[in-house]
Amino acid sequence: MTTSSTSGTRDWHVYEIAIRAACFWRPAHDSPQPITAKALAGNALRNTKSTWPASRRQAFANLIATPFDRAVEETDTELRIRGPLRWRVGSVLADAAACRPWPGLPARGLRVLGITDCDADGILLVERPTTDSTT
Repeated sequence: MTTSSTSGTRDWHVYEIAIRAACFWRPAHDSPQPITAKALAGNALRNTKSTWPASRRQAFANLIATPFDRAVEETDTELRIRGPLRWRVGSVLADAAACRPWPGLPARGLRVLGITDCDADGILLVERPTTDSTT
C-alpha cells in the first residue's frame, strides 16, 4: 500500500525535528530578541552543536511558512588564530602571524569565502578558553 503526503518526504525523522523547532520558534518569534539557529537547536534538539542541513531547514521552513534564513539569525563561530595563516577576501587581509594577540576569524567564512594560505606543520585547538586573551 502506498501513501502520499503533501510534505513530499519519506523520512519523518526530519519533520519530527522540524515540529519540535517550530513549537519553540512560534511563541518566541515575535520577541524583540532574534532567535538564533544555535538556540533553536538547543531547545528543539537539546544540542546547541547540532547543524541545520538543507533537509531540516526546508522542513522547518515548510512548517512555519517562512524561509529559514529569515526566521532565525545565524552566527558564525569565531576562531582566534595565531601563526602562519593568511586569509584574504578581496582587498582585506588577515595575517595571523602579524596580529597580536590574534585575529578573530569566522569559521564558516574561512571555508567558503576568499583565499586561505597556511603552511603550518600542526594545529593546537583550544575549545572554550578561560584564560585572559592577551596572554
